[in-house]
Amino acid sequence: MEKILIWTILCTIISGTLCQTDLGDDFFTFPDTPEVSYVQLLPDKNVTFTEISLCMRFKTAKDEFFTLFSLATRRRDNSFLVEGREKNMFSLSIYGDQRIILKKPFVRNWTSLCVSWTSDAGDVKLWLDGDYYEKRNFQKGESISGVPFIVIGEEQDLYGGGFNKSQSFIGDIADVNLWDRALTKEEVTDFLYHDNIRGNVITWRALRFKHEGYVAKNTAPCLPIN
Repeated sequence: MEKILIWTILCTIISGTLCQTDLGDDFFTFPDTPEVSYVQLLPDKNVTFTEISLCMRFKTAKDEFFTLFSLATRRRDNSFLVEGREKNMFSLSIYGDQRIILKKPFVRNWTSLCVSWTSDAGDVKLWLDGDYYEKRNFQKGESISGVPFIVIGEEQDLYGGGFNKSQSFIGDIADVNLWDRALTKEEVTDFLYHDNIRGNVITWRALRFKHEGYVAKNTAPCLPIN
């Protein structure tokens, strides 16, 4: 009970409040509580993704299954899903087709991740700090269409719901950016080492979001929007 009270005090926004904020060097903290906790990210535009790129940073002490980013549509709950899995593996799912994309020990320091996918060739490219992975013919010819429901910290087994506490993320998440195109190697390098690029679908520097549960946001004030 004491832990829950502490996190309630740390939260600078009321659960369910819609905000838009330049988060800068801020980050969201997802504590280990019995409650389902996540942040919903509202895109700046709705598009049909034939290409998609995600970059973000995270830090976790959890050494088993956790969800970093979940984009669901009414067509498919796992339209675009990035997870850490057991046995030190990271995975990408597109329309439920899951691909284990990189074996790497989970670390307790800040980790930078970028992943992109293109429909025309089915190319998957992933950068995890200094490690690089690529794969061809993954969901080739598919597209991600429909109004997206996007959350960080939990996996959606239903559109906007169906959360499972065992898949929760515990730790800190920052610098979440999403694009409707594949990033170049130079752009990824710019994000990994200089943080000079911004997403055109979701941008950390003008993030529209609301949170549910016990999620703490540090330093940057919430600017409520209608």
